[in-house]
Amino acid sequence: MGEKREGLISFFKFECNMCKNICTIKSENTHDTDKINLNIAATTGIVASGIGYSQFEELCSAIDVPVFTPNTYTKYQDQVLKNGNKLRVLLWQLLQKKKKK
Repeated sequence: MGEKREGLISFFKFECNMCKNICTIKSENTHDTDKINLNIAATTGIVASGIGYSQFEELCSAIDVPVFTPNTYTKYQDQVLKNGNKLRVLLWQLLQKKKKK
């Protein structure tokens, strides 16, 4: 029936020809909190490698993968940077405690 995308994650909608029931299948389990979200993982890689959105867009185009919009990238980038700052603060606090001992 169709596909809906949220960044790099797709939601495929199917309708049974016999009973007409509609079901949605995701390309990724978005409810599994033990695994990192594909959009966050991709954005983390973009930030860590320093390539930026334009190069990411070119890479996705070369391998025929639909890319998320610049606004969606900015949303995920903000999350990645916010979490990175939290991690830096925690690591700094741990180092300070270690130095005191």
